[in-house]
Amino acid sequence: MATTALGISAPAVALPALAGVLDRPVAALAWVLAAYALALALATAVAGRLVDLYGAHRTLWFGVAAAVLGTTISVAAPTLSTVVAGRLIQGAGAGAIAVVVLTVATLRPADSRGAVLGTMTATVAVLSGAGPLLGGALAVWSPRAALALPALALLVAGPALRGVPRVAGRGRVDLIGAGLLAITVGSLTLLVQARTTELSPVMAAATAAASLLAGAALVRHTRRHRDGFLPHEVVGRPVFGLVAGSGATVMAAYLATLFAAPVLLAAQGLGPFATGAVLLPAAVVGAASSRLMGRLVQRMPPLTAQMGIAALAASGLLTGALAGASIVGVVLAAAMVLAAFAGGQVAVVSAMSALTTEATRGIALGLQNLALLTGGALGTAAAGALTDLATTQLALAVLVPVPLVGVLLARTASAQADTDRTADGVGQRGSAAS
Repeated sequence: MATTALGISAPAVALPALAGVLDRPVAALAWVLAAYALALALATAVAGRLVDLYGAHRTLWFGVAAAVLGTTISVAAPTLSTVVAGRLIQGAGAGAIAVVVLTVATLRPADSRGAVLGTMTATVAVLSGAGPLLGGALAVWSPRAALALPALALLVAGPALRGVPRVAGRGRVDLIGAGLLAITVGSLTLLVQARTTELSPVMAAATAAASLLAGAALVRHTRRHRDGFLPHEVVGRPVFGLVAGSGATVMAAYLATLFAAPVLLAAQGLGPFATGAVLLPAAVVGAASSRLMGRLVQRMPPLTAQMGIAALAASGLLTGALAGASIVGVVLAAAMVLAAFAGGQVAVVSAMSALTTEATRGIALGLQNLALLTGGALGTAAAGALTDLATTQLALAVLVPVPLVGVLLARTASAQADTDRTADGVGQRGSAAS
């Protein structure tokens, strides 16, 4: 799963240099991160259903193969559009890998699940935080090389597969539902980046119409097919959307900062490797945060923890907006947001695990990651668009309210979980999360 995180953090520091190689403005390079995050989001939802139906073993193999193929295309691509196409395939593979890892981790007993998730997220946080340094080192040789790290999944696939169960379920994948969801989210993300992608007014209007029509069709399809791609048992519960939405706001802050920090540091004359080295301390903070959260969720409700985590993400964005020419300020902002990202992963996964049954946990975790990464893709796209319109600092300032909404969503989710517990008469699922 750490290779999945490297696909986001490592290329970030290489974007200014990659923009020069591809002869495109830096703001347009936000798509290198947004495309990966978007594909990662959509693939986690599809892969979650594949795990439920065909087992984690086959799903992991698919993920590794797609990650390697996408990496090959991205590294060899001569144009930005080809790079983005490769990143979409790369992200799809990474999404499948992430869901398998999360699904296997949640099979652990409830009393040890938090510690397992904390250790796992700490590892991801360390490598994700080290991603800028690795990406910067590779970018000194070639900016394209920073896109290659997700292919490392091939090296660890063999050992990882030994611990993956081969048990599979029965049923089919709702391809219509998956397609409608992909069109809805993809069109929305493209619309946010309309200016930097130089989308014509006619194409922008068509994109907006596609998003609205696909979204309406998805709602109708979901109501008619209660066991489809978006099963009613999961999406029919308001608490699910509230938890996922809160996590998405933190992810939006994280990826927006990951895009903005290298841009701000490059403006101070730092090259890719120096930028990666300067941001490395953020990895230590993220690792400590996730380990701490792994312990806390065994002693306090994870949704209560999520409120503080979302507030920390908002504080990090504000710090970045006020940092100006201060390198220390940029690093502090990155550390705060990375800590929120790492801790939030543990809190949200723990809450979602407590709110779902084993039969739907795979798709629930997949849809949760869909919400998180869709938020991340939109956060990156918004940061790129606002940077193109004004300044990077202003982009971060405008995004400050987003994780503050996450605080309210987590608080509402906690209250909703209590309501569900009272209505059910049994609090086995709701009590652990609220």
